[in-house]
Amino acid sequence: AAAHEARAFVSADPLAAARQALLLFADGELTAEPSVSRGYDGALPAGLSVREALRAPASAQTVCLEVLPHVLQRGHLHKLWRAVARAGFHVADIRLAAATGGPGGGAADAADAVAAGPAQSARGAESAPEVCALLALQRPAALRALRELAGPKSPARAKRLASFSLRAVFGIDEIRNAVRVPADVEEAEAAVTAAFPHLAAAAPAQAGP
Repeated sequence: AAAHEARAFVSADPLAAARQALLLFADGELTAEPSVSRGYDGALPAGLSVREALRAPASAQTVCLEVLPHVLQRGHLHKLWRAVARAGFHVADIRLAAATGGPGGGAADAADAVAAGPAQSARGAESAPEVCALLALQRPAALRALRELAGPKSPARAKRLASFSLRAVFGIDEIRNAVRVPADVEEAEAAVTAAFPHLAAAAPAQAGP
């Protein structure tokens, strides 16, 4: 029985193992000093048990990830999507937009790119704006997690320091570095409001990066 109990704590995910230990504590299968128990009780909202607190889903934040044109042109959007999903993000919405270009640029509505109709097309393919993808991503602590997943702005540095980051895998150089990520909470909120106003209206206030 003791060996079985020991194996119950073995997990490839340290967070999952910690949550399992806390759930055993909540069920009374593990005990703690009274001072520790009082500390847990004092940290919980009135009327909420430790088990209920652990089971309650954390509130999700919504952030906007801009996927740069070269990722789409190379046919890698689905690979990036999978990497984002593996990191625990839910893709709540996606849209295409015209990339404004430049390392500090942003995206404009893709409809603006064709608003001029045939006159715009007559200028030739070389003058047509490149298209990026905007992904509305949701998960707890989304901004902090997304910045970590994106990696350093330089793909070369990302390959050294964060070899599985988005910029290490999909980036080419410091301009074509795969993705643009909001720098702070205010920028994140502004990006979601501009690109996905229906999500911004329904989203709770961002709690910080």
